[in-house]
Amino acid sequence: MFNTTTSMTAWPPRYDTQIIHLMIQSPTVLYAYWEISERRRRMIAAHYGKRWDELCKVARLLRSFTTPPSAAVESYTDVFVHDTDRWYFRHLEPNVVYQLEYGLLTDDHLFVSLLRSPAIRTPRSERATNGSGHTTDMNDKGHHQPHSPAHGTSLSSYDHTSPFKQFSTYSIYPIEEGVQK
Repeated sequence: MFNTTTSMTAWPPRYDTQIIHLMIQSPTVLYAYWEISERRRRMIAAHYGKRWDELCKVARLLRSFTTPPSAAVESYTDVFVHDTDRWYFRHLEPNVVYQLEYGLLTDDHLFVSLLRSPAIRTPRSERATNGSGHTTDMNDKGHHQPHSPAHGTSLSSYDHTSPFKQFSTYSIYPIEEGVQK
């Protein structure tokens, strides 16, 4: 009935690319995963004069109440993730905008961002009902608006909100390069 001699192809452990995703699991839990290519790892390790596994890796969760491009980071939380490539962020606040940066903490305790996710807003934890019994969501100004199932939580990416359009998350430029005059 079933062909048991056919071997199953396993998922590759890595895709050798630069990627970061921040996803909503619930109004108070986010899940993230990331990957840095082997070539980029070697380049970063050579720059800092250490092996990749000796570098201090940090996932920095940025928190704000407004959406990009006017979003100002209100606070952030650093998690020392060592060599893992995924993390659950628990006990978060509903209806708050979050972004994730994955990077390094240097010997001078400076954070160097290697990847940055698009911003997402955690959903509200409760729905309000209007007088007719239909559920509605409250918008940012406290006014009720009808619930739309197509309403997404993904917001614009960092590339559209950065004041540093010529800056890559891991680039070392000569002083004049990348500056528009």
